[in-house]
Parts: sequence; C-alpha cells; structure tokens
Amino acid sequence: MRYFIFTITFFLAVSSLLAQNELGAFTATGRAGVGTTMLTDYQCVGINPANLDFESEYENKRFNLGLFEQTFSISSEALKKSELEKTLFDFDKTDFSYQQKIEAAQKFVNGPLSINYDMNIIGLAVRVPKVGGFAFNVRDRIQWYSNFSREFSNMLFLGYNNPYFTNVLLNNGSVVPNDASLSDADRANIVQGLASTDPSKILNFNKLLDGTKITFSYLREFNLSYGKELIKTENIQLYAGAGIKYIQALATIDIDGTKGFEGISKSYATAIPYFGVNFSGENKAKQAFNPFQSVGNGFGVDLGTTVILKEKLKIGLALNNFGTLVLKSGDLFKIKDTVITSLKNEGSSGYNIFNQFDKYGGEDGYIKWEKSSDQNKQLPALIRAGASLRILNGKIEPGVDIVIPLNAVPGALVNPQFAIGGDFRPIPWLKLSTGTTYGGTLGNFPVVPVGITFIVGALGTVETGIASRDVITYFTKDNPVISLSTGFFRFRF
Repeated sequence: MRYFIFTITFFLAVSSLLAQNELGAFTATGRAGVGTTMLTDYQCVGINPANLDFESEYENKRFNLGLFEQTFSISSEALKKSELEKTLFDFDKTDFSYQQKIEAAQKFVNGPLSINYDMNIIGLAVRVPKVGGFAFNVRDRIQWYSNFSREFSNMLFLGYNNPYFTNVLLNNGSVVPNDASLSDADRANIVQGLASTDPSKILNFNKLLDGTKITFSYLREFNLSYGKELIKTENIQLYAGAGIKYIQALATIDIDGTKGFEGISKSYATAIPYFGVNFSGENKAKQAFNPFQSVGNGFGVDLGTTVILKEKLKIGLALNNFGTLVLKSGDLFKIKDTVITSLKNEGSSGYNIFNQFDKYGGEDGYIKWEKSSDQNKQLPALIRAGASLRILNGKIEPGVDIVIPLNAVPGALVNPQFAIGGDFRPIPWLKLSTGTTYGGTLGNFPVVPVGITFIVGALGTVETGIASRDVITYFTKDNPVISLSTGFFRFRF
C-alpha cells in the first residue's frame, strides 16, 4: 500500500510544480468550477458535450490541443493548515507520542478529509461548420474521501494503546492492564493489545466501522464526444451533445459504515498489482507497471444540452457518467466478518494516514479481507445545471452551476455542490477568474477560488494559466483547502 499512496502523492506533487467538477480544466477552477455553459472544446468533455459546436471566439480557430492539464486539492475539517502542510506528505513521520495519538484520534472523529486529482493527459477537439464538434481525451481521476467514527479513529491512531484493549502484552512476556497507571516506558514495550474476555465487550466490524466512510477511486477514462447545433434563429440557439467513455479501474476502495451492517457487508477493495497492495495477507511483490492492466473495466455515457438566448444568456443541463464498472475477481476483496480480540500494531504514527494502510487493513490490521467474485458497480453519476451571461461583448461573464450526485459510490460527490463564479477580461491577453463554491467534497464551508489565464497571440494560439480552489486558506488556519490547477500546453489552430 505504501507504493500505492506514494504513487498517488507523487502525481499530486508533480502537479504543484480526486474530482472536483471541472475535471482538470484549469480555466474553470478559478471561477469555482462553473463550466456547464462556459467550458468548450475538449474541456467540456464529461461536463456538457453540447458545447463542442460553439463557434470559437477566435476567427478560423477550429482545432484545439491540450496536454497535461491538471487540478488537485486536499481539504480537511480535522486538521489545521499547518498540520496538513507539515504532515500530509511526510512518509517517515514516526514521532507521535501517546498523548499526540489521543489528540489526533479526537480530531478525526467526524472530521472529513478529501483529496481530488484530475489530469487531462491529452485532449483533442475539432469543429467542422454545419457538421458539429468532435472531441477525444484521456483523463486520470483520483478521489479520496474519509470520515471516521470514534471507534475507528481510536483504533487507527492508538492501535494497541486503544482503551478497547483492556490488557497489553509487553515484549518481556508479561500481561498488564491497559489503563492510566501504565508508564511511558511500558507503553514503549507493548507488542500486542488484548481485548476483554467478556463477549459483550468485544467489537466486531459492524460496531468498529459504524459511522465510518472511506472511499477511494483511481480511474482512467478514454472519452469520445460529439456536439451539434440543432436550432439557430435570431434570438435562440439550441445545442445538444453526447459522449461515450471507456473506463479502466486502477484501484478502488469502498468502506461504508454509515448504512450499518448492510453497507459494511457490501464494502470492497481492489488495486492493480503495480501498487503492491496487501489486502489478503499474502506477501505479494510490487509488479512492474503495465499500461494495459486494470482491475475493472466499464463504459459510461454523457448527455448535454445548451440554449443561448440573444447570444448572451446561456442555460445548460447535463447528465454525466451513467454507466457500469465491472470489477474483476482475483484482486477484488470484500470485508471478512470477524471480531477484534487482539491487535499487533501501534497505530498511526502521524497525520498521514495514507502511507499506513497496513496498520488498519493489512496483515496485522483489524480490517480483514477475503476474495470476492466479480462485481458490477455504478459509475459516480450526477446531474448538473448551469447558466451564464455575457456582458460587454464577453469581457465579463458570470455564471452559476449546481451539481447533484445521483448515487453514493467511490468517486462520487458526498453532497450537492453549488458554485457561482465568472471571468473578467480587462485586456485581450489576460483573463481573471474568481467565485465561491459550497458543498461537494471540499467540506461544509464556503471556499473562494482565484485564477489567472494568459492568452498568447492575437488569435489565441496558446493559452496558459494557474488557479487555486481557495484563496482563503492562505489567510486562515482552520478548514484548509490546499490546491493548485495548472495548464501550460493548450493550443488553438
């Protein structure tokens, strides 16, 4: 699992040199992700394919190419900004004291943590007058969301120090009570926690995971979309579009204790061998990366429509990601129904819970896995609606978006997301963006994104920019949203 999380975090680190709803489109990040009516060419793939047939604002520009546009964000309601910055990427942090473990466990109780990373590896779009607009892109999407119950948080951070274990085994072979009288020296010599022998006090997974939710999704999409103008009059233009995507699942985890035993019984996890994940307790070696390898495959569909009134007001509606992912047996596991009578790990040694997966899900962890047969899973479907208004010949364009998740699967929004934002072009080669958004997976607090885009050349041949999902983070300590969106290789021909 260490290789798994290292790879993910490496991608995140490179991007600062995972989904929110702009899907890696850096031009939309700065305006709070508003894109249902404002994104065009390959950037509207997976959002609203109807916009593919919009006429370019740059004369005779019909072909668009983009490479390695990417957006990431990390938000936490459990940690302060300084804690998130100093510890999230620290893979070797091992100096948490017993008291710090207690404090960390308390912080993560009902303290959601979210990571989103989207990268458009390549995007191509071409518009043919009277025929329509076509687009193709390849996109990686990585999304993590976690929210812990008290029982799970205590077990995660305290390990065998958890008060649930009434006794502990020391390395000299003696068994002593696990209470306040235990000295720091003895705690340093614990090798195992031992639960009560009273059956009524023993936790099973139903109780341990009750109220806990952990989802992780790493998908690669191959998208092909088409959009067409259907009606054009003096006052109204109507566009419609559709897209189909082939999806490779590289890893996915779904542990849902918010639905009681029913949710836990349906929990599952899987990852390609490249990541060296040890779900079964077998000592599997990390395998070389194979670009054609996956743990599941599927297909999805996007549909969208946009209406433009008097060439100023745009109103859009889209349905995204309707489809199924088939997870294959072999590397697919489900939670094994066992009880927790003992534990041999010391708990998480820092706030970075990602590189310590084996402490709760590995051979010495308390979540046990067993092989599963093939499973069909829904894609994270959603519906989006939006509107925008062109003012002063397009120099100012404010807009709004509402995005509503239609299911609760890995990669889905946790809550509906509301956004308002826009662009301002004071001069032809500069575009400034800002707005605010609330909900989604960024937490139950508003954020204020900002973005700046440079247009090089009189005909917009090159477009480059940078954006952040929350400028407030730089001035406050609580509810941090550390993020960055970049696009340096976007061209028009």
